[in-house]
Amino acid sequence: MVPQRRRRGKVVLPVTSLLQARGPRSPCLFASGAASQSGCLLSFAEAGLCMAHYESGFDTAFVDHNPDGSSEYGIFQLNSAWWCDNGITPTKNLCHMDCHDLLNRHILDDIMCAKQIVSSQNGLSAWTSWRRHCSGHDLSEWLKGCDMNVKIDPKIHP
Repeated sequence: MVPQRRRRGKVVLPVTSLLQARGPRSPCLFASGAASQSGCLLSFAEAGLCMAHYESGFDTAFVDHNPDGSSEYGIFQLNSAWWCDNGITPTKNLCHMDCHDLLNRHILDDIMCAKQIVSSQNGLSAWTSWRRHCSGHDLSEWLKGCDMNVKIDPKIHP
């Protein structure tokens, strides 16, 4: 569903390193927002951090254009053919939103759409970056240095 990203060769860094490199738009803020604002579990916060890193480098305004004419939008690189309407690409618009709404710093709508994708048939595997860089890896490194006050998913964190 989500084509391969052109961003390759990134190194997974602990959140503390990312905090130093990124300043106020920190992954910890993202993770706590993902977990608290949308009521998701810690496992989604970890998965979201890993995917956002590989999909967009945490750039909420990132747009990538695909050879098929569709485009990917925002921090999770949501595809215009499936998840949002950009006014150009024929779309299913399964998240019922304008793609340009995914390009601002208010990411609750991005998170809610991503959660809808995760609950679909392909789950997290809808993202190539998840399959390549995140699945099967210890994602707890993404939250090192974050003071998280969220629910723990007992299936993932016994």
